[in-house]
Amino acid sequence: MSDIFREVDEEVRSDQFSKLWKRFAPVVYLTAGLIVVGTAGYRGYEYWQTKQSQAAGTEFLEAVKLSDAGNYAEAQAAFVSMEGAIGGYPMMAKMRVGTELALEGKSDEAIKLLRPSRQTALHQPSTRAWQTSAQLICCWTAVTLQL
Repeated sequence: MSDIFREVDEEVRSDQFSKLWKRFAPVVYLTAGLIVVGTAGYRGYEYWQTKQSQAAGTEFLEAVKLSDAGNYAEAQAAFVSMEGAIGGYPMMAKMRVGTELALEGKSDEAIKLLRPSRQTALHQPSTRAWQTSAQLICCWTAVTLQL
């Protein structure tokens, strides 16, 4: 007699679990799929960002080599072309443009280039700090080269 009750109880549990799985299976599969797609997208973005950063770094080093060789005008053009690069390379390139101007003896132009604008000072404090640092570096370079 107790076997019949146990068998009925197991069948009721099995039916309840089956109903529950039918109800939530799409949510489980969707969640798993979103995790896989999200992870793949994130890793793909990391890969793209790494490649862009490596390309910008290579371009920056090539421009530095031009500067070291004494080709200041070509180096300045290469640095100016890096405005759309990823990461901190645009700011470093701008600092190097100022350095190139200073190396050419155009210290006033270099200082004007790196002077923070009023709009930058009001709306982007972190960029203002970078530009102030760049201005100081450029001034130091200009003074050092004139001595």
